[in-house]
Amino acid sequence: MNRDDPVLSVALPLIAVLASLVLGLTLGWPTWLWLLLALVLLVAALLLARRFRNRQQQEHFRSLYEQREHPRTPTIDNSATLPETPLPSAVADYQFLFSARVFWRPMGNAQHHANLGAVAADLILHRARAMTAQEHPNDPVLAQHKLSAALGAMAQDPAGQLSAWADSVVLRVPEEDAKRLRQLADIRKQKEVWEHERALERNIRAYLGNEVLTSTGSALVWWLSQDTSKVKETVRLIGTFAQLSAAANDREVPELFRHLVTSPAGQGWEVLNGNGEYQPDVTVSLPTPSSLNSDPKVVNGHVCEPAAPQPEPEQALLDKYLPDPDDPQRPLFEAQLAQFLAKYTPAAQAPEAADSPAPEDGAAPHSSENGAAPLPENGAPSQPPPMT
Repeated sequence: MNRDDPVLSVALPLIAVLASLVLGLTLGWPTWLWLLLALVLLVAALLLARRFRNRQQQEHFRSLYEQREHPRTPTIDNSATLPETPLPSAVADYQFLFSARVFWRPMGNAQHHANLGAVAADLILHRARAMTAQEHPNDPVLAQHKLSAALGAMAQDPAGQLSAWADSVVLRVPEEDAKRLRQLADIRKQKEVWEHERALERNIRAYLGNEVLTSTGSALVWWLSQDTSKVKETVRLIGTFAQLSAAANDREVPELFRHLVTSPAGQGWEVLNGNGEYQPDVTVSLPTPSSLNSDPKVVNGHVCEPAAPQPEPEQALLDKYLPDPDDPQRPLFEAQLAQFLAKYTPAAQAPEAADSPAPEDGAAPHSSENGAAPLPENGAPSQPPPMT
């Protein structure tokens, strides 16, 4: 019985009477007709309320009977702390350190084991080991969340002695291993960056070698495309690009651009021979080995130093107006100057042999028996002729 039964027993008959009264007055029925209808509805409402009350009583008695037959015994959950235990990971020689709080609940066969806590710990470790063996040690936090979700559900041991679960799960990697993993990750990242840089370098080399520096013209067009306003600068660099394109393709500088090429060795190597190789410039006066190794001349008791080589006139003009040997206009100016001098300078004539005047009969020098010049009367050596 519940407290809603009296309300239901009174409310249903009252509703039946009111419904018959409203119908009789609305439709204009005679008094005996709506009184008869009210009586019928009242009896039906009482029977319905009684039936509803009987059903509730049957359910109440059934619940009391079930409680007597199967009384509930209070259950006590046992727990223990599992210390840090190494567990394997997906990478060889790297392990996780696992710890948790283990809970277990004895079941029907629990009386056959003396240490249910060990059974529960072994069950939790077996479940955790199966999961950590598939996790990479680089991300122990993510693996810890997965373990917490999986081990929080109760699981029964194979012998049916208990149900166990775990809480407060902690999973970490030893600090030494974590440091090694970070170093390996940095090396992998650096290697990846280096491989991309090497691929970029190969692309640049292929672009310059196979497209840009295939010829002097293609190199100049490429340079001019970088900035179309640098026309004069591009013209000054024709010789440079001729050298670059020739060196990139392992060939000689084309004859068309050789007069625009500056020497790589500086002064004294400005002239190209017929094979396209640099040779010493004959216009540069260099001291000969004989003059460097010969003994110095002594005149009037003084040592005469060898005269320093004097530059040629065209070399003097080059040094005066274009002193910078790296100036790209210097080779062009030198070539034009050489053409001008060759055109307007007369050919060099062979030096005439100056015959010395025949000595007079009385003044002819007499040689001694051994071919040496005779000494003067006072025995002093004669003065050497003046140097011209």
